[in-house]
Amino acid sequence: MTTLHIIPIEEQLLTISYSFNATRFGKVLIASTSKGVCYIAFADGDEKEAFAELEKQFPNAVYGIIRDEFQQNALHIFEEQDTQPVTLHVKGTPFQLAVWKKLLEIPAGNVLSYAALAGDVKFARAVGTAVAANPVAYLIPCHRVVKSNGETGNYHWGSDRKAAIIHWEATNKNN
Repeated sequence: MTTLHIIPIEEQLLTISYSFNATRFGKVLIASTSKGVCYIAFADGDEKEAFAELEKQFPNAVYGIIRDEFQQNALHIFEEQDTQPVTLHVKGTPFQLAVWKKLLEIPAGNVLSYAALAGDVKFARAVGTAVAANPVAYLIPCHRVVKSNGETGNYHWGSDRKAAIIHWEATNKNN
């Protein structure tokens, strides 16, 4: 089992390495700082558009097309290969960071409703907003959160992809 550690980003100026890679769920843009993976997004369309989305997240960063060890370790998770613990170096509010840490506790092959994740239906919308702001697709498993009625619900990279990931994890959780 892979361990993920979250370190909040506090610096203003970052150097970010990034690369495009194929995974079982589609092409991803994966980016990292000197401390860990800071961003993963599915990049189905134009690579320039995908990179522009990364730049929106970190407008003051200096970028280089480099595949590093953080990225390689993270990519192994997509293939369920044994890997070293992966450190995530992410930018978010204290509330978002708390929600993302809770997402890491949902085991592969399981899903949880937004209300259950929130602990109270009153906070489900706020939790849903934090889930949607997840900067690290798949590794922070926002795809494991579904509607209370069991429907897959929305996903930044498409509900079909979300359903496919959930199905694949459920099918392979005991392997």
